[in-house]
Amino acid sequence: MQCQSDVVISHQQAGLIYALLAEANGHSHRQPPALPADLIPEPIEHCRRLIRRHQNWGFGLTLFAPDPNEAQQRLRLLLSGLSALGRQAVRPGVALGGNFHIKEVHDLVAKRILLKGTPPTSIADEHIVAEIEQALPLQRITLRFTTPLRMSRSKKGLAGLRNPRTGRPVKPSYMDHRLFDVEVFLRRVAKRLESSALNVLLPNTAPGQPTLLENHLIWYDVQYSAGEREKHLPGALGDVVISGLSPMQIGQLVHAQYLHIGENTRFGHGRFRIAQLGPDPFACRRTVSLRELAFEPRHLDSAAEQYQLPPGRAGELVTAIRSAKYQPRQVNRIVIPSGQGTRQLAIPHVEDRVLQRAVHSFLAPTLDQVLEASSLAYRRGRHREQAARQIQNAAREGYSWALKADFTNFYDSIDHEQLRQRLRAYLADPALEGLIMQWVRSGSPEPERGLPTGAVISPLLANLFLDEFDEAVTAGGGRLLRYADDFVILFKEREAADQMMQLAEQAASDLKLQLNAEKTSLLDLREPFRFLGYEFFCDENWSHQPSSTVQPLNQLGWRNVADLPPEAVKLTRLPGETDEVLTAPRALALLGPDAAWLDLQGGVLRRRQFVNANPENLVPIERLDHLFVVGFPTLHRDLLRYLARTDTPLLLASDNGLDEVWITSRAIEDAQLVRQQIVCHDNPQWRLEIACQIVAAKIENYAAFAEICEAITEQATLADRLRNVAVLVKGADSVEQLLGFEGIAANAWYGHLSRHSFGRFQFPGRRAPRAHDPLNILLNIGFTSLYHWTSHFLRIHGFAPALGIYHEARSQHAALASDLMEPFRHLVDATLIDTAPTLRKRDFKYDQPGPFPTIIEFSALKRFRAALWQRLQTFHLPSHRKAAVPYLKSLEHQVVTLRRHLLDRQAPFVPFHQIPLLSDQDLPEDP
Repeated sequence: MQCQSDVVISHQQAGLIYALLAEANGHSHRQPPALPADLIPEPIEHCRRLIRRHQNWGFGLTLFAPDPNEAQQRLRLLLSGLSALGRQAVRPGVALGGNFHIKEVHDLVAKRILLKGTPPTSIADEHIVAEIEQALPLQRITLRFTTPLRMSRSKKGLAGLRNPRTGRPVKPSYMDHRLFDVEVFLRRVAKRLESSALNVLLPNTAPGQPTLLENHLIWYDVQYSAGEREKHLPGALGDVVISGLSPMQIGQLVHAQYLHIGENTRFGHGRFRIAQLGPDPFACRRTVSLRELAFEPRHLDSAAEQYQLPPGRAGELVTAIRSAKYQPRQVNRIVIPSGQGTRQLAIPHVEDRVLQRAVHSFLAPTLDQVLEASSLAYRRGRHREQAARQIQNAAREGYSWALKADFTNFYDSIDHEQLRQRLRAYLADPALEGLIMQWVRSGSPEPERGLPTGAVISPLLANLFLDEFDEAVTAGGGRLLRYADDFVILFKEREAADQMMQLAEQAASDLKLQLNAEKTSLLDLREPFRFLGYEFFCDENWSHQPSSTVQPLNQLGWRNVADLPPEAVKLTRLPGETDEVLTAPRALALLGPDAAWLDLQGGVLRRRQFVNANPENLVPIERLDHLFVVGFPTLHRDLLRYLARTDTPLLLASDNGLDEVWITSRAIEDAQLVRQQIVCHDNPQWRLEIACQIVAAKIENYAAFAEICEAITEQATLADRLRNVAVLVKGADSVEQLLGFEGIAANAWYGHLSRHSFGRFQFPGRRAPRAHDPLNILLNIGFTSLYHWTSHFLRIHGFAPALGIYHEARSQHAALASDLMEPFRHLVDATLIDTAPTLRKRDFKYDQPGPFPTIIEFSALKRFRAALWQRLQTFHLPSHRKAAVPYLKSLEHQVVTLRRHLLDRQAPFVPFHQIPLLSDQDLPEDP
């Protein structure tokens, strides 16, 4: 089929296909929608949520009929009904109605396109007989369920099982990884064959003594909409291994492969294959693999841009994957301090990170629909504050006790075979499954065990792996809240503690994991406790708060943020900052979209607004340091001439404040300096030495900020961790290793930042460059401003800004500016933390048309930019001077020292450090 326009569908399409075929069948017979029992659909496009216009999309059908002519007639009517649905006007409630046409129909048995008027080919008796003969010698038979098996257990199999919450006997449910009743399954297979009216070819022998040897089933929930309600038809996917079968039972299983077994077969449930017989020769395949969809340009190009991969390289990697020539590059293994011991990180090569990011961008939204609501880490829109709020709500509902625990060496303990089984069940795409397992094996700490902790894809895989744990605890009566490998199970009565402990231990054991005995404890929620960086306590109002800022909270459990005047941002004082001010302070003019006209008269910058025809004097022009204009006012030529003559930067932004252009005079490049830039660029070792200095300074400056930032929990530990990484950076022996160290520091900093309270906003983790949330947008705006200032100073001092040292050159990008702004990035983060309490929800408009789905009100943009300007003009005592200077002066000085170093390699390059590193007698002369 092909859709006529883009359409978003469920990642689980059984309900959609059932509804589509039922509607088509009813239409062709002029009856209400219904799907007969002898027509079984087979969903094949699992995890595919977006079908783009003119993309192929398909599903399979198994049709039972007494002869080919009747099969042809029934298929003709069904296709006629489908075609009519595709052509009709779109009607609410009709699946895909009016939005598709049938492109072609394949006869999977004959392996050809089924032409109009041609009967479909039936599976030949000879094929069934041949498979029976192939299976008869097998001592062990593996049944691989490729669509969910819904088959209820017998009461006999549940003897002794009790609900941990109620203590009552467990009622009959469905076969799963805990219990697969072979005898019941075989009896129902035989009954299914008897009712099918098929010509069953079986050896006439006595029943055997079947035994279950292995059970690797995975419980998989299938959801679909029924009107306004959501229904669930979960079942078991995966493998079971059986022995002791008689020839008759083996023959029955061979037949049953083509019938579907258990409940809800009209949703495609209950399909299995005897693994030893090889792939199903009549299997219905995807129209396009998930791997290909993951590497569509929208995913791949964004990932390549994020990691600054050279143009075209990502496409070359994908070509290598398609031709089976791709192998992940060697990971960078790094040992870092962790708690009382150490922890090994495995940082993939940047090329592999790009591929993983593309796959993650494609898969994460889909798999997020599969994960339990109790899983709160590494998921868009979910965060630790939700866990805190849910614990608070549970306490109000009468939950007084909790089991708090985590897993021992969780990431290093994940079993590859179990992970592979989950990927097979959830993705049903061997190509993508194989690629992901390549990444896992390349960075795992041990063969067949563990996830690479520095890989982009690992958090998603960890959540997927623990989904069965989440389901088991919830099904057993526990109220679970899990954040990565930390979790609490809430319950109401103290007596349930042992049952909950057994429940958690068994669920962990099923995954070959162990609970960490040292970190497992029973919590009385009426007593203070800590979880996820919060301290919880029960007072008049049950509440929670960040552990590092213990203070009373309001009844909702959230600390009130003081209301500040809209233009007042109190800046946190950073190490080395002084109280000095400019004797003749320079001005930043921030003009909003209400300005219609700007000119220069009598040495004064003037503005005329749309709503006021009278011009307004703003600031003496000689005090203007740079001009920032939002919107599209008319700029008088006298003003433009002055800005060009005095080299005063002019920044123009669209009325949403995001799309920026920096205009400054084009200083003449210094030919000798540019030659030396090229020499340095062609000398990898020289570049690496400078890059290590830049990145080390950046990380050390973040550490200095973390040490004094009272709002960050565990700030001393974070500062120490960052400084340890900075030490490693100075010894990096390749750019790839340097990138790995920088990634470790970024993850540490922004991981802690995501736990910080930003007033009315939640920091979801660092998003660049296409951020949609307010905090990341402001960070990007701040970093862009820093980039422009650095570019400005580079041009003034004769550099060719496009020739970078650490960042790779790309079109229309000043790579050297990206290099030299790195040690100053923490100033933008500090400004964001200081500005966030003044922001309001109404300052941002979401889901807007155009390239920027989130729009910032000018008042908020002005507040943030004014605070950043205030920060950049703040005096501090840097390592390179005996007297305090503004940060912008230090930024220019860093440019000057690089110029000196490139022209004379013996002259030191001095990257900016937040605190002095040298004694007075060691300070170099001020340029």
